[in-house]
Amino acid sequence: MIQEYALDPEMLANEFPRDTRFFREAFGPNSIRFLSCFPKRWRDDLKGAFKRSEYKDDTVAKKALLAFGDRLLERAIKRNHDLLVGGSWLAKAEHEHSQKPFHAILTKENPNENEAVIPLENVHKHPRWNDQRLLRPKRTASAIASVVEPLIVRAPEVIFVDPYFDIVRDEYRHAFNEYFNCIEKNLVTSKPKVTIITGLKGTWERGVRQPSQENIAAFVDDCRQLLPQMMPENCSVEVAIVKEISGGEELHDRFIITKYTAIKFGKGLGCLADNTDLRVNLTLLPYGKGDSLWELYNLQRQPAAFENLIEPFIVQT
Repeated sequence: MIQEYALDPEMLANEFPRDTRFFREAFGPNSIRFLSCFPKRWRDDLKGAFKRSEYKDDTVAKKALLAFGDRLLERAIKRNHDLLVGGSWLAKAEHEHSQKPFHAILTKENPNENEAVIPLENVHKHPRWNDQRLLRPKRTASAIASVVEPLIVRAPEVIFVDPYFDIVRDEYRHAFNEYFNCIEKNLVTSKPKVTIITGLKGTWERGVRQPSQENIAAFVDDCRQLLPQMMPENCSVEVAIVKEISGGEELHDRFIITKYTAIKFGKGLGCLADNTDLRVNLTLLPYGKGDSLWELYNLQRQPAAFENLIEPFIVQT
């Protein structure tokens, strides 16, 4: 799914002017590839590498390269990486990958024959370059979690959207237990922000277009009792119960949304029994589409896309 790349600044400085189109398409708004801000002074390394390149006196090439690098950094994954080892950039990247794996490392050569390293000249033949966006895992908690984990573990903030979410139901309790296991493994922050947005559509009474106050009160109590049992330590979750605004957005689709991009679920965020053979469609959206969802479901958005049935409430461990 989401693909975090350690991108060799030396390679990029030398190869971007030669094949600008390749890099812009590979990491463009319709892709699922993201720069890893590795090391933290990656932009300084890129500038230094350009000064050593054959294009060092080409002001147009320099401007284009740095503009491209800045655009990548705007949506780069800023991980809390370990102390850097000595040696080349590649040695540092391979060490970091052994501790907290990237999707891949894109560089010029692969002297150590590391399966995670993609040499630029073989990029289109390398299995890790595959831009797979639609997956159909079994609709079990563990199978779904294995697909969404690469996105969740890299997100400082995660928004779960499911109009039918109800933590009492087994399908959601088992699935969210796995989602919180992913959150506990976060690579970029020790305190990710988690939001759950629901419409409680599963509790609608016949002919009533929103849940009763009794159902809302029971839902809040259930969340306060059951969510802490699966949440990591020092974690907090904001829960919002919303309804559609007349003439506004429809609360129907199910997503896991981050500031990078989103995964759209063909069914709810819940799961079925472990022995099921039924599958669910999971689609990773390119970041251009993910941005609009991030804005749509942001609870601080003004004007809001949905109306709160009650004020969002916080559940803490």
